[in-house]
Amino acid sequence: MKIKIAYLSGFCMGVRRATDIVYALAKNLHKKNKKIVTYGPLIHNPRVLEELKSKGIGSISKPEDADPGTTVVIRAHGIPPDTREKLISAKALICDATCPDVLKVQSLVKKYANKGYTIIIIGDNGHAEVTGLLGFAGSKSFVVNKPGEINNIPDIAGDIAVVCQTTQSSDLFEAVSSEIKNRFPHAAIYNTICKSTEKRQEETRKLAKEADVMIVLGGKNSANTQRLYEICINEKKPAYYIENADELNVDEILKYRTVGITAGASTPNWMIKNLVHELKKANRKNRLKLLLNIENIIYFIVRTNILIAVSAAALSYICTKFFKLHNPSILYPLTAGLYIFSMHTFNRLFDNTLGELKDSSRIGFMESHHEEFKALSIIAMFAVLICSLILGFFAFIIAFIACIAGISYGTKLLPKTWAVRRLKDIPMSKNILVTLAWASITVFLPLFGYKEVSPPPISPLLVAFTFTYISILIFIRCLTYDMVEIHADRIIGKESLAVLKGKSFTKKTIAVMILISALMSVSASYFKVIPSYGYMLPVVSVYSLFYLYLYHKRHFSQEAVFDLIVDSKFILAGLIVYLGLKFIG
Repeated sequence: MKIKIAYLSGFCMGVRRATDIVYALAKNLHKKNKKIVTYGPLIHNPRVLEELKSKGIGSISKPEDADPGTTVVIRAHGIPPDTREKLISAKALICDATCPDVLKVQSLVKKYANKGYTIIIIGDNGHAEVTGLLGFAGSKSFVVNKPGEINNIPDIAGDIAVVCQTTQSSDLFEAVSSEIKNRFPHAAIYNTICKSTEKRQEETRKLAKEADVMIVLGGKNSANTQRLYEICINEKKPAYYIENADELNVDEILKYRTVGITAGASTPNWMIKNLVHELKKANRKNRLKLLLNIENIIYFIVRTNILIAVSAAALSYICTKFFKLHNPSILYPLTAGLYIFSMHTFNRLFDNTLGELKDSSRIGFMESHHEEFKALSIIAMFAVLICSLILGFFAFIIAFIACIAGISYGTKLLPKTWAVRRLKDIPMSKNILVTLAWASITVFLPLFGYKEVSPPPISPLLVAFTFTYISILIFIRCLTYDMVEIHADRIIGKESLAVLKGKSFTKKTIAVMILISALMSVSASYFKVIPSYGYMLPVVSVYSLFYLYLYHKRHFSQEAVFDLIVDSKFILAGLIVYLGLKFIG
């Protein structure tokens, strides 16, 4: 079974902007014990609304429900002017998260209504956006929901302006606007469907032609998701409209060779990932034995954190070769691998904010083997301390501090009244601390733990290069996962670089750091800081750009495969150093 995902599936700009505003407000206002609500459901997605409620963010349906001093967030659909006035009269504090595209339509309607035009709105009567537009249009306004309804409108002698609900179907707009033009040739017609909606619909239409079956993921009360479902039906393809992966009968889907997935503008990426995971899990039962075994191996080494342990061991090996240590102990890469395995496993097991929002396949696997992984993480931690003690006093101190820091990362150390109770609550702390932990255990352990009568001279420049180069490779990994988990991080309230600055900025930052890593390795070889194999290390940078490009084009439908490709970068770097030493010297 092949799975294809529409490129524009998931949050649109307006929804993403509204959720960002709400979460930012909630974080600041809750510190001051102030109440925050949304006017109507923030978005048409029950799972996200449940998360909002769990964070103390409620919703109201009438202005009278707003208590004085309460911050009321206007959702992306907007509200009528009289509703805004009532909220002000209720002494509510208004935060406007109306979608910029909706604001443009409101402005257009207001402009023509002030000129005395009759306003005709092509859209769903009763939809929040249409209700808001009617408020700006005044009494001389009509709503047309489908072809033929134009005949129900009385003759209009004066000027007419026609707009459309921003999430309406392009086909419906064309059909209704044509009827309006035939009856009222003098009408000024504006296609106000947002570009994102048009592109999303066009992608869904194209995907429906290619797929054998379509799955439409989104809230049942979401107008834009309903349009996507209608497009699939119009393309004469079997289509399933679901709110979450639990509603899908996967056995029915397994009958088809190519499955297309599209999602509404209120559907976060983690829900799409969960759906893909469920489909892949069911499909593995029907795969050829060889492919099944390969796939099971990939899932096993990723889910069990064996892959990141081997990756850390590879980085430790690279450092021992950079430092030109004579016959370095196997305990260096072993300790690094065990440490990373222990800390990643420990923090995933005891992080109760992840739930189904992030890394569903790994979290689900660990939860089903909770006690086993708990025991393994503790055993690995003690093994780290024992191995480091064998390596020497300084190596033990480094490992001990690293273990304490790793355990403390997700532990609530400060009182409930404090905004920051854990290290992980500090903005971007995960990126910085994970980078420091990996770099410390892979770089400093062999540096300070090496015991020999006449150790090779290690210059400060070499130490600085090694620590910086290794740190950049790890930081690139952290930023990559920031992009993958951006929607879940917003809901959880984690302030990663991707959340704070956006995906585009994060991608550019990764690209710059990849370039810097390539230049560093070449320069270090040129100036004899490291041997000539440094000229080969830019291959790792090209590899990083390659998987960044694949992610940008959404070629990954499985978390495990993506993890394998990302973390194999470190193993590739270790292999290059090994081959470089063997054939170049």
